[in-house]
Amino acid sequence: MVCAKLQYLQDKIKSEMSLKLRRTSEELTRNSYIMYDDVELHCDAEEGMCAGSLGRCHDASMNFRCSGDRLFAAKKQEFFTLSISLLQH
Repeated sequence: MVCAKLQYLQDKIKSEMSLKLRRTSEELTRNSYIMYDDVELHCDAEEGMCAGSLGRCHDASMNFRCSGDRLFAAKKQEFFTLSISLLQH
């Protein structure tokens, strides 16, 4: 079930949201934010990856939790969240 959900979300991101997510990532990066996206997995600070995942930490020195229904961006104690609820449609 989890694997099927991961595959479904990955396919939806690639087909419908990849450009939107890329633009969002680029905008946040330009604003010196750190961004990642994933599905209920823990982001490994050393690897800068979310294990078995479709997302990654852009800064391997930061350690944040991954979530399937939101994109999280952070710089130190500043947080920005963006819903990707369109993936549910």
